[in-house]
Amino acid sequence: RGCNHTLAGVNRCFVNQDTVRQPGADDGGTPPGDTLGTLLNYQTIMLGGYHPNIMDAAVAEPTNSTDVAAGVRGVGPINGVGTPLNFEDRVQKVGWMTDHTFGTYRFKLDYTTTFTGVGLALFVDQYGIVGDDSAIGFAQQGDSGAAVLTEVTNELVGLVIGVPKDMNMAIASPIEPILAAFGVTPTR
Repeated sequence: RGCNHTLAGVNRCFVNQDTVRQPGADDGGTPPGDTLGTLLNYQTIMLGGYHPNIMDAAVAEPTNSTDVAAGVRGVGPINGVGTPLNFEDRVQKVGWMTDHTFGTYRFKLDYTTTFTGVGLALFVDQYGIVGDDSAIGFAQQGDSGAAVLTEVTNELVGLVIGVPKDMNMAIASPIEPILAAFGVTPTR
């Protein structure tokens, strides 16, 4: 699982053809050594800034099952899916740029972002999460696709999709619509 903008190039990649790398091409990843799998599906992002999107999500199938593990590195197993977040719920994530961070759900918001060379997209009913450490925030660019878990029970509640510039806030899509769209469940 991950974001459309990272795994599917904002609707530009081909399902069952394009490969997924870690690190990604923009971060120095090259095939075949950094190839993890193949793009399996993605939710189309409606562009223009006036079509409401509820998620920025995609899934890939690993080439080798030994390249991935259940749970979240450094946290452990995912303990199912949590209920939608309530104001001031505590959360955590492990991301590629900022590693293990903690934060608080503070805002339900609509968010617009410009995907370079592609266009503007509007995301509605997203989680605005403020990080405990204002120096690094809850997430930074490069953390897109990180699973957001409840702090104490490790239940999956969201997926990091963006970071507004010059703010200690990360945007996360609620997880339930994502799981339903792809017909998947988290692996413990």
